Amino acid sequence: MRFVWPVPIAFCLPHIPENLMPLARLIALSLWITGVSAADSPWPQPVRRDTNSREADLVAAMIDQRMLDEAKEICLDQQQRSDPRSDESALWAIRLSLIATQRQMLDDRFDDQEIAAAQKPVDDLLGSYPDHPRVLFLNAQKLAVAREAAHHAVVVASISPTRSDQIDQIFTRLARVTTNLKESAEQVDRARAALDSNANTPRQRSMSADLLRLHQ
Repeated sequence: MRFVWPVPIAFCLPHIPENLMPLARLIALSLWITGVSAADSPWPQPVRRDTNSREADLVAAMIDQRMLDEAKEICLDQQQRSDPRSDESALWAIRLSLIATQRQMLDDRFDDQEIAAAQKPVDDLLGSYPDHPRVLFLNAQKLAVAREAAHHAVVVASISPTRSDQIDQIFTRLARVTTNLKESAEQVDRARAALDSNANTPRQRSMSADLLRLHQ
């Protein structure tokens, strides 16, 4: 994975007034991380696997329509019906996290407390099964929550009065997300290389393919 820092914003936006440059840099960095996420992010959304699950399709549609309470009820019901160590259980935990994330994106606040709440469905599963077969995918969803919170902070800062120290805090958050994205992608690469060295079963080959999609 190539990981190249963006061109300094001062060269890209030379006509921005000096007093607005910190906010301009913040927005530019956020947009660049969005581009990195599209190509290099470890799983910004649930694993895209071919499925005939009516419930999964229904939840996706409900999230799009912001019917978040109804979507959450379906996810909780389906998760309770799943083997906790199964792919299905991991996917339902991630969908629950997505719903919580979507809820916070519609709110004014998406700080540490809200991040923890959006990550909780994943944390609960990993707390009981820290060696879950889909641990990399679950951890990637936690990172996706942090990334969305950082973007949310940028949007709020761009439309409301923001102190310079608040902008510095958002820069710090964005930098941390960027570092975590890189580390997670490297971890996925290592896991896939180790798996490919001995991928003899259909399950192993399927996992390798999923890890490749996770990295893309």
